[in-house]
Amino acid sequence: MLRFDGTEAPSLREVASGGRDHSVEPWFRIHGRLRAAAAADPLIELRDRAAVVDVGQADDSAWVDLATGERITAALVIGADGHRSIVRPCVSPEASHARYAGYLLWVGSLHEAELPEELWLPESDDGVMEWGRGILFAHAFAGDDGSSAPGHRIVSFALYDADRGPAMRRLGVVEGTVVQHSLRPADIPADLVTEVAAGLAEWPQPWAAIIRAAFRRGRVTGTPIAEFVPTRLVHGRLALVGNAAHVPTPMTGSGFDESVEDAESIRTAFAGAGTGDVPAALRRYEAERLMAVQRMVESGQGFSRSFAGS
Repeated sequence: MLRFDGTEAPSLREVASGGRDHSVEPWFRIHGRLRAAAAADPLIELRDRAAVVDVGQADDSAWVDLATGERITAALVIGADGHRSIVRPCVSPEASHARYAGYLLWVGSLHEAELPEELWLPESDDGVMEWGRGILFAHAFAGDDGSSAPGHRIVSFALYDADRGPAMRRLGVVEGTVVQHSLRPADIPADLVTEVAAGLAEWPQPWAAIIRAAFRRGRVTGTPIAEFVPTRLVHGRLALVGNAAHVPTPMTGSGFDESVEDAESIRTAFAGAGTGDVPAALRRYEAERLMAVQRMVESGQGFSRSFAGS
């Protein structure tokens, strides 16, 4: 793959995977590879905790304003800033908010060695389970030492929960139709943990016990699911990619792949383009990607309506 400056670079898929095929892999390992590659690239400057408060553009430039008062000016600004994007209202002011889909995901993981041995999983005990109004995606990954032997693995799960809407609104996590933030482990009140644990009473073992253990150890995050179907991806010298551009339910299984496609499409659109061609190049990106990501988000909305009962 060519960078914007014409030099060779590995594709994002190669960087994310480490050049190996992985059927399923924990996100922290993918993120670690991407961040390490960005930190090692002399053309990339990473700034941690640089909060963006405003975005704008002129005929020949675009900029972001930081909370520190600093303004960063460039030929273009690409918003890859998630489902509550600061850039999105500047690109799509008529439709700028992702809407709460009516359910949340409890995402947790812990090292199998932290569990009693009777809760260690058989090698084939993962996949998808449905029980009552819940859906569980579960997997045991190779541990930090690379071993997949029982007791060495990382046990991970994502529990779809459609019964916590009132709690999400009471805690201010959801306001109206807009998701404000996730619930970090320290922010999950004890009464809510008790409520969720009680709902696991009829779930098969060992997963009910594993989920309860993850809650007790503070290894679970509550993520309300939002969805957003874009009407546009670019405006002048501003563009959106990833969850800033399109927010699907995780049930599509396409969020990360489509974000990679966005990035590679922008790279292709800029092949041979100069800074004066930025708006035209971004329009080429939008022409290639808009209908595809609209279909992707819409493909999951039927599930959301059915699962959330809305």
